[in-house]
Amino acid sequence: MLPFYNVKIRLDTNYMKVVMNVFFGRNRELEQLNELYESNRFEYAAVYGNIHVGKTTLIKEFCKGKRFIYYQVTSCDKDYNLAKLSEAIHDML
Repeated sequence: MLPFYNVKIRLDTNYMKVVMNVFFGRNRELEQLNELYESNRFEYAAVYGNIHVGKTTLIKEFCKGKRFIYYQVTSCDKDYNLAKLSEAIHDML
């Protein structure tokens, strides 16, 4: 599989900075996610870890060409998160 390149350009008042995120070394995780996706059962995957290790990039790469619901937890309030997840599912249907 070829690497995934995501180039972001940020404009600062003093200079322009180009940040390039290279997607590599995550084939095992992609295979595990694909196994769950291709099973004949309902599957759930939680992706978590330290900041800036590529969790979102991994998920975006996995979701390419697939029908999916993506919800990112933004609050520690259980009721709020359940309501937002419910909205995401409703919007998908």
